[in-house]
Amino acid sequence: MPPLPPVDTGRLQEPPEGHWRPVALAMRATSAQVAACRAALALYRERMEVVMAERGRLTERLADSMAALGLEQEAEGGGRGRLLSTQQLERTSVEAAAAAAELDANVAAEGRATKIAKDLLSSDMFTALQCARGSMASYPYFPDALAIITEVAKLGG
Repeated sequence: MPPLPPVDTGRLQEPPEGHWRPVALAMRATSAQVAACRAALALYRERMEVVMAERGRLTERLADSMAALGLEQEAEGGGRGRLLSTQQLERTSVEAAAAAAELDANVAAEGRATKIAKDLLSSDMFTALQCARGSMASYPYFPDALAIITEVAKLGG
């Protein structure tokens, strides 16, 4: 028996390259909808640029803190390293925890930005018929709102 399609199994799977273009075409977007998708995508990308730049800084900060803590653990284990004073260890631990919390908030910000893009498909930007066409054309994959909006934004030039 061949494996069931992703929609039937409930497991997420990446569709093949170019899968979302026919989905966007099947939705038969108007020029106003294409323009709205372009504007929404521009806002999404602008927001994500800030989020990803911040994520890079936070990841570096967390890595630096973890490396400093790793030096402490290595030295305690008899390896080469330097022992941190209790005050330095506490400060580094607090810095690592703060960076991890900020990184968590950053990931949540990415989720909110993606949710906004997904909400566009369920807004009144597209008709129920267009959304149904998009869902049907997405089969056997779950509709990817951001991928569909991206492809709709590319239509018409």
